[in-house]
Formats: sequence, structure tokens, C-alpha cells
Amino acid sequence: MLSKQPCRSFFALVCFFLFVVQVVAVPAKAKRPKDLFKNLGYKSSHEAPISVHAKAKFMHIQAHHANIAAARLHEVHAQILSGPKADAHYNAAEHHKAAANGHLRKANKHGSSIANHLAGQHGPKQSAKKATESLHNAQRLYQHAMLGHSLMVAAQEHKLAEAAHGEAALKAEGRGHQTIKNYHLGHKERHGKHASTNASHALEYLNGQRTYSTQPGNDIKAALQSAEDARSSKKMAHVTIQDHR
Repeated sequence: MLSKQPCRSFFALVCFFLFVVQVVAVPAKAKRPKDLFKNLGYKSSHEAPISVHAKAKFMHIQAHHANIAAARLHEVHAQILSGPKADAHYNAAEHHKAAANGHLRKANKHGSSIANHLAGQHGPKQSAKKATESLHNAQRLYQHAMLGHSLMVAAQEHKLAEAAHGEAALKAEGRGHQTIKNYHLGHKERHGKHASTNASHALEYLNGQRTYSTQPGNDIKAALQSAEDARSSKKMAHVTIQDHR
């Protein structure tokens, strides 16, 4: 009898432990299938507007950066000019800065909308509609900002090429190489005209006038290609400068 007593005590202890584990493991109130489907539907209804708000926020941030970059290039270009032309580029810089601030405010607003959706504080349908409209508007304005920036990049690259060819012409003249001098003077004049043309196009487009085509995307490609051509020409001028040291 004495040998069986410890076994019975141990068995009773094990049974009590299993009972406690079972009680703790069972949730106080299990959710009904209907409630689970309701929550899934709630989450699904907010996913679409959150996605659109995120895209709109990203695009407004991109437009913000493009406008800031364009403003800086207008300011740099204005410093080499004087009179009304310089004023026009300073005004363009201020225009881009104001646009950049506007895009930043809208990006922050979309960020707040995302937070509200995550907290369930927005009506999904109406919010998604407004976010979509803002997204399309941001995409359009981003194209405008990128065109202004691309045209000013081209203007800057042509000014650098103009200066390089001017220096190359002086080097060639110092060595008595008249033909090489004339070659670089011709390129210097050409790049000066291209710089002026691209800068003028940037101002025209900012004022709602057409540039090369009716599509901003095509104009951006043309401006970037013009900038690349100027870089290549600048390298040629540097070769002459190196050879005539």
C-alpha cells in the first residue's frame, strides 16, 4: 500500500496540470466565422485607397525634388545674365520653389490619409477617388517639372561646352594653329546658341507655351539628348586643351 501512494499522488498531479493547460489554452471568446469575414472585408476595402495614396505621395515627392532641381539651375543660369533675362530666370526659380513646397504639402497630406485608413477613420470609396485624382495631377506636374529641369540641364551643359571650346580656341591660337582655332570658335558659337535656346524653352514651357512638341515626354528626351551632345563636344575641346599645353 505504501508503494502505491506516491504513484497515485503523481498521477493526480499530472491530471491537474493537464486540466490547467487546457483551461488556459482555450480563448475566453472565440470569434465567429461571420466576424472574421467581416474583418477581412474591412481590411480589403481599405487596401485599395491606401495603395493609391502611397502612389500619390511618392509622385508628389518626385515632383518636389524635380522642382527643387529646376529652381537651382534657373538661379545658376540667372547669375551669368543681367537685366530682364536674369530676372526671368530668378522668377522661374521662385515659381519652381513654390511648386516644390506645394508638392511637399500634398505628399504629407497623403501620408496622413494613409495613417487614417490604417486606423479606419476614412471612407474608402471617396478617399480612393480623391487620391486617384491627386495621383494623376501629380504625374502631370512631375512631367512639367522634369521638362523644366531637363531643359536647364541642357542649357548648363551647352554653356560648359561653350567655355571649353573658347579655351581650346585660345590654346590653339597661342600655338599658331589657326584652323584648329577656327574649328573651336565655331563650336563655341554653336553651343552658346543652344544654351540660350534651351534656357528660353524652359521659360516658355513654364509660361504654358509649347517647346519642341506637344508631348512633355518627347521634349524631355530631346533636352537630355541635347545635354549629352554638349558633354561629348566638351570632351573634344578638352583634348585640344591637353594637346596644346
